[in-house]
Amino acid sequence: MRYSNTLFVSLATVLGLTAGAVHGQSAPRADVNTGLSVQGYSSTGVMTPNAYTLPSGAVGLSYDQQMPGAPDPDGYNIQMGFGLLPSLEMVGRLATNDLNCNMFEAGKCPPGMIRDFSGSLKWQLPVPASWSGWPSLAVGATDLGGAATYFRSYYGVASQRFDDVEVSLGMASARVPTAPLDGVFGSIYWQAASWLGLSAEAVGGEAWMSARLQAPRAYTSWSIQPHFSVTQRISDSRLTEKNWMGIGATMAFDTGLPSLGAKASGASGAAGAAGGSASRAGGGVLTVSDMPANRLLGALQAAGFHKPLVQDAPNGLWVRVDNTSYAWNLLDAAGAALGPVAAAYGKVTKPFVLEVSRRGIVLARLEGTSNCAYQFLTEGSLACGTGTPVSFVSLGSKTAVQSAVAGDASASGLPQGVGSWGSGLFSAQAFRPELILSPGLITGIGTEAGALDHDIALNANLVLPLWQGAYLDVNRVVPSGIKSGDFQSGGAFYNSRFVAATDRKLFHQLARIPAGDTLARLSYGSIFARPKAQGEGRFASGAIAPVTLSASDWQGWQFEAASQFFEGQLRLGVSQGDFTNEEAATNATGLSKNREPSLVSVRVAPGVWPSSHTEIQGGTFWGGDKGYLITQRFWHGDTSFGVFFRKSRISSAEPYTSFAGFQISVPLTPRVNRGLGPVQLQGTNQFQYSVETKVLEKDNRIVQGYGIIPRVGESLTVFANRDRTGADYLNRSIYRLRDGYQLSK
Repeated sequence: MRYSNTLFVSLATVLGLTAGAVHGQSAPRADVNTGLSVQGYSSTGVMTPNAYTLPSGAVGLSYDQQMPGAPDPDGYNIQMGFGLLPSLEMVGRLATNDLNCNMFEAGKCPPGMIRDFSGSLKWQLPVPASWSGWPSLAVGATDLGGAATYFRSYYGVASQRFDDVEVSLGMASARVPTAPLDGVFGSIYWQAASWLGLSAEAVGGEAWMSARLQAPRAYTSWSIQPHFSVTQRISDSRLTEKNWMGIGATMAFDTGLPSLGAKASGASGAAGAAGGSASRAGGGVLTVSDMPANRLLGALQAAGFHKPLVQDAPNGLWVRVDNTSYAWNLLDAAGAALGPVAAAYGKVTKPFVLEVSRRGIVLARLEGTSNCAYQFLTEGSLACGTGTPVSFVSLGSKTAVQSAVAGDASASGLPQGVGSWGSGLFSAQAFRPELILSPGLITGIGTEAGALDHDIALNANLVLPLWQGAYLDVNRVVPSGIKSGDFQSGGAFYNSRFVAATDRKLFHQLARIPAGDTLARLSYGSIFARPKAQGEGRFASGAIAPVTLSASDWQGWQFEAASQFFEGQLRLGVSQGDFTNEEAATNATGLSKNREPSLVSVRVAPGVWPSSHTEIQGGTFWGGDKGYLITQRFWHGDTSFGVFFRKSRISSAEPYTSFAGFQISVPLTPRVNRGLGPVQLQGTNQFQYSVETKVLEKDNRIVQGYGIIPRVGESLTVFANRDRTGADYLNRSIYRLRDGYQLSK
């Protein structure tokens, strides 16, 4: 298991699932008591799977005191499940008899000890609409990945629901002798009440009965539903203990977005595909109060935009706002700015261009006429009898509306004659510092040294804008002292702990290149800084290891560029760096002193699957290892869940080392944060946590230094609305503008 320096994930983001309809398929009633079984799949029972998957965007957490099939079934069984798509789920599982003992040290762990970290998949098969009323079908696999395999099975299952009763029948093939799911299995489930579910299950000659109690309704805006289960074995086998208890909770990824801005009926195609909050909102009418045009600047400032830019010309209106207040999604910022435009000019047909920028670099452009914007915000309809409906356009082209607004005087692409722009290169946003606070986390999950090792710190990131696209970036790491024993002195991971350091000091220059809708950035300074430290650690095997944390202040530069095509459905990227540190110690890959990372990437987000992003990165990583990284991301509102596979090696004479894992990314900051006037204090717009394990190898030896992508602050794609600035995505999510307008009021 590799553990890495990542941003800590909030426990709230891994709590449970919400029961709900699966689009286009048979699904449980809203109160059906669905949860995670002890075996790594969703189920209404605790031992056997059914043919339904977790709802798309749902996430679940469960803990049971049982590991069926293990030499000693009593232990810790911790699971997280994710609804990736409407018919596909993934469950990560950690099963161990002891959370802390070091398996490398003889006699330190109890007899029959196991520690298994793995994943499971279940896919509900698509069925024709003419099969309505027939049983649902699913196939799945348990205990995938990792060197140790204790529970691997492949299965198929059919389920049928009759009001309050569910019946499932399936067949499984165990791939290891200890896998409990093998042969014919079945279950009967009864939803006795909204808060109580009862089930009876059998696998071969084994049988169990269980009761699961859950909260009768969801709590908080995140739809959290806790549950508690009790299971009784009714056969004589020792596959499990006689009885045990389990707990868990349920939640949906994107219910934290308030459904403030209602959309008109018939809009679900575009907004629903994007998975944003507007896709859940019902029809409704919003109020946009008229105001004089000369109050537009003040209204934009009141909405949270520091020194907005406005040009009111005879041919039309040009507005630019720099977004620092709406960190979750620039669509919120666009909606907050569109409201004042509609209020000031909604009674006339005036062409407008509304640009949303960040640190002076335009990221999105919204066009239309003011009367259509007023009608859209108030009624939720994009149709407009006279004028041009609002829509986002590609930054790589100039449209008729833009030409009408700009006229001959704005060939530079900037509003003219506006004093608030300042002079020369200095923008309206220069010298307004941003202080970004976020937690940091190093983890070791399911390693031989320990099951849940962790070290937590605080990242204090100061960003100072200088001129258009330019800013200073300084990050300070402050250890919290909250850490497991293996990160303390004498522990297996002591050499990898957080130490107080200013680990990043960089100057960045961003630029927008019209050709190919390209965003580029050049960075210069130091990264991966780590001061000298003293102490004594241990290798994972338990042997004493002297601390060799020499100063690691890597000086150099990195260039990044990303170009979008087909309105953002295709993105091509490149990054090249050159860093030097004469004092650096030899790392795990045998390299020192010089680093020359060089990567290319391709990201595809086709319109037919707008919430699914596939990215391939390849080339030379930070440690000099060459290989590739494939990541599949699933977007649910402003939260993404990703699974990835990485393979690299140092030289052609050495074997490849492969990893697989999952990654959760959420914004960890208020959805609206207007700052403190001259200073912007905020959290991070991408709070990320990832876990990975070695795969395709027979050992689970901990290795480090493979597949590292240099940290030069937030990546270029994260800067660009977390890789969501294409006109295709923005127009599919356009109804969220109404949410943004409501948030700004």
